[in-house]
Amino acid sequence: MLPGIGRSTAAAIAVFSCGAREAILDGNVQRVLSRCFAVDDVPRSAMQKRLWALAESLLPSKAIEAYTQGVMDLGSGVCTRSKPNCAQCPLGMRCKARKLGMQSRFPAAAPRKALPHRHTIMLLALREGEVLLQRRALTGIWGGLWSLPEFASSGEALRVCETRLGLCLESHRELQALNHRFTHFLLTITPLLCRALAANRHSAEPGMAWFSVEQALQAPIPSPVRSLLSRARAMDKAGPVRVATSSQTH
Repeated sequence: MLPGIGRSTAAAIAVFSCGAREAILDGNVQRVLSRCFAVDDVPRSAMQKRLWALAESLLPSKAIEAYTQGVMDLGSGVCTRSKPNCAQCPLGMRCKARKLGMQSRFPAAAPRKALPHRHTIMLLALREGEVLLQRRALTGIWGGLWSLPEFASSGEALRVCETRLGLCLESHRELQALNHRFTHFLLTITPLLCRALAANRHSAEPGMAWFSVEQALQAPIPSPVRSLLSRARAMDKAGPVRVATSSQTH
């Protein structure tokens, strides 16, 4: 097989280029055969094996091109994924799925793979009506957006607050976690709420800055961070806009 050319595609090329008597099993043909013969074997590999056997057993001895084109057209124009036109289907009288009234069940959907699950701690540092944000890298998720600083653990976040940021923490506690679903993974975010006393106005590292909560909500931020900041707004009345670093941009 050539890269990108699977068994069904190779068979179709052979059929239409030189009239070879080969079975195909693209998505349309799978749907026709699965419904007509009520094939929903589990696991999916067993279903594929059975459908391939059916496709090969049904091949006519002649006019292979017309047959192959016809069964593909039947799947694409009549035996469609949703709202199949069973009344116009030439196989309607022998279709097992139609007799059962279960056309939508066939073919069985592939089992959905469990999404990888990631966890992160987001530092929700509040100080005199301000919240600490960090500009994310341009590449990766939420590239270039302002967000809450992320850490692998609450302990790490607290050490950074006290040692690198020089914050004097009045209190700290984890809030209820929230889940955010991406296409390829599920992210569980645990907010670590830290209330800081008045501190050095430059207690932020490069790429970080203090915003009023209201100002932060107007900034380009990810949707789960917006939800967390809405919680923060309910906890603390936003103060005037103050910037901790002269290099902050908006």
